[in-house]
Amino acid sequence: MDWSFVEVFKAPVSTSVAKTRQVSEMPDWDSADEISDALKNAAAQIQGRLENTLARWDTKLGKLGGDPQRHDWQHFRPLRLRREEDWSDWLAHLLESSKSGQLGYKLFREIVGSKRQGDFSRPQVEREVVVGKRRADIVLVTGDRVGIDVEVKIGDRQFEKTSETSASVVNDFVPERGPLVTVWRHVLLVLDDPKEGEVPDEHVKIKWARVASCIRSVLAGADSDAEEISWRVWAWSFIGCIEQKILGFNATMREPAQSPSLALRLLHHLEQGEENDR
Repeated sequence: MDWSFVEVFKAPVSTSVAKTRQVSEMPDWDSADEISDALKNAAAQIQGRLENTLARWDTKLGKLGGDPQRHDWQHFRPLRLRREEDWSDWLAHLLESSKSGQLGYKLFREIVGSKRQGDFSRPQVEREVVVGKRRADIVLVTGDRVGIDVEVKIGDRQFEKTSETSASVVNDFVPERGPLVTVWRHVLLVLDDPKEGEVPDEHVKIKWARVASCIRSVLAGADSDAEEISWRVWAWSFIGCIEQKILGFNATMREPAQSPSLALRLLHHLEQGEENDR
């Protein structure tokens, strides 16, 4: 016989005992309150550090209107920024029109092993270069004839044609002026780190955050006046658009208390820019 039905029968519990048991089983919220308070304090400290860091950048970029993060770039309309081609055009323009060569030097010097900033002063830069059956996003040729082909990504992770395009650049690219390229370097400009094995080994990955940090360091540097004011204004605007439209930092400035993790990311990003400035 199955006696399991007996389990449904329970002895009655007196009212006093029931009340005592109910009180003892009430949850203790002290620990949760302590955790909540600690998180609020941590968020306040992050926000304080962020404001101090932004204030320093306000001083460094005072001639251009302070830190770009003080402005809302979500409704920036002078240029289209919906496609990778639009971002490639802007980056190519800043690289090509740089009188000092600081931006290209800061971005690519480790990749090409260059020790001369002048090699990136108004270099030859071409966009949408037809090579074989492919198109290269950006091809830059330095003063010492080192070629850098840059594949630009702002979101998609389609790298199937990356190797073929780079190989076509090496085999088929002919510069518009000057001697042929002697050495090639291949760069993949991405938002996040690709997965292991997703990108060909010959490609060096550069993140958009580094582009913004390098531009910050150029504009905050002691010799920033070496660039024309028009270049500096466009570069300053590019920082704001990269950081808000690509890196997603805009929400932090409008509702800082709602996203402390984003505030921390922005803080680290700004501090990295200061490191590059030293």
